[in-house]
Amino acid sequence: MTMRRLIPAGVLMSVLCGSALAVPATPPNPVPRPDVGIVIAPEATSTALRPVAEALDRNDGASALAAARALPSGTVRETALWLVARSSVDGIDAQARFSLLDALAGWPDLALIQRRAEATLFEEDPDARGIARAMGSRQPAGFEGRILAARRHLSANERTAAANIIRPLWRTARLSSGAEALVIRDFAPLLTAQDHI
Repeated sequence: MTMRRLIPAGVLMSVLCGSALAVPATPPNPVPRPDVGIVIAPEATSTALRPVAEALDRNDGASALAAARALPSGTVRETALWLVARSSVDGIDAQARFSLLDALAGWPDLALIQRRAEATLFEEDPDARGIARAMGSRQPAGFEGRILAARRHLSANERTAAANIIRPLWRTARLSSGAEALVIRDFAPLLTAQDHI
C-alpha cells in the first residue's frame, strides 16, 4: 500500500501546503503579557538598591533601613528591606527587625531574619514585658530567642515552660563555652541529672 491510498488526496495536499497546520491568529489560551509600565529595568533596580547596599557595606543599619523605606512600594522596596533584614549590621533595633520579619512574610530566609531579630533583642536585654511585646506568640528560632523565651517564662513563674525550652537546648544544641556558661548561670535549677548525660 502506498501513502496515496491511505490518505485522501485533499488531506495530503493540505498537509503538504501547510493549511492543515495553520495556527489560529489568537491562541485559545493566550499567554498573559507583563504590563511594561511595572517592569523595572535592571539598571534602575541596581541604581535604586545602591544606597541600601552602600550603607550595609558601611555597617550602617539605620541608613540602610531608611534608604530601603524611602523607595517606592513594590518589589524593589521589598527586596531592599529583605537585604537589610538578613544583614547583621549595627544600628537596627529589635523592634524594627521584628517589624521587618512581619512585613516580609512569605520571603525566603525568615528563620535567619528571626534569629537576627532575636539576637538583637538579646543584646538589648529587655525585661519580660519587653520580650513578650517583641516576640509575641512566635516560637523562638535561635539560641538567643530560646534564652529570652525561657527568661520570660521564669519571670512569670512558669518553670515547666522554661524547662521545656532549656532542657532540649542543653541536651541537643552545640553550644559554645560562653553559651554553656550562660545556661548554667541562669537555668541550672531547671536541668536534671539526666540532662548532663
